[in-house]
Amino acid sequence: MRVFKDAKGREWEVSLSVSSLRRVRDNLHVDLLDPMSGTPPLATRLFLDMVLLGEVLYWICYPQIQSRDINADTFGDAMGGAEAKAAYEAFFAELMDFFRNRGRPEVVRVIAASLEAVRRGLEAADRLIETRLEKNLDKAMAKVTRDASAAMDRLEATLADAGPGETSTTSPESSESTPAL
Repeated sequence: MRVFKDAKGREWEVSLSVSSLRRVRDNLHVDLLDPMSGTPPLATRLFLDMVLLGEVLYWICYPQIQSRDINADTFGDAMGGAEAKAAYEAFFAELMDFFRNRGRPEVVRVIAASLEAVRRGLEAADRLIETRLEKNLDKAMAKVTRDASAAMDRLEATLADAGPGETSTTSPESSESTPAL
């Protein structure tokens, strides 16, 4: 059994049992006993889809939720970013413990490898986005610099064409009502 806290400080026990697995399967049509089923595999979907994992956790924790007289929205609303991460960690640790205790270390290795592959994929995507963002930012800054330089060149040319001592035709005429200093 693993425990996580929600944003209200309530502790939730994540315990996989025949009953909790049945509740998840019956209500969500998600078979936690086959974490590698589907495309992408269920373990990967649970890693990437926090809403799905939240629903799975709701049904795992359902007896506790009933005893506290709260509903699904109240349960979900108390899952901010840090709480969702803690819940994710508790769930996957409990899932791997469940299979380890059933004498299925190969399933534990597959789940762990799948989660690691997704984590590495997300890190690689993040690096790619950062690289492209920096590249595009550098291009944009170079364009802004070129455009600003061209605008300054045009302004200098306009001022040079006006010649010294010439008045600008764009300035308003002096008003006689303006007091002298």
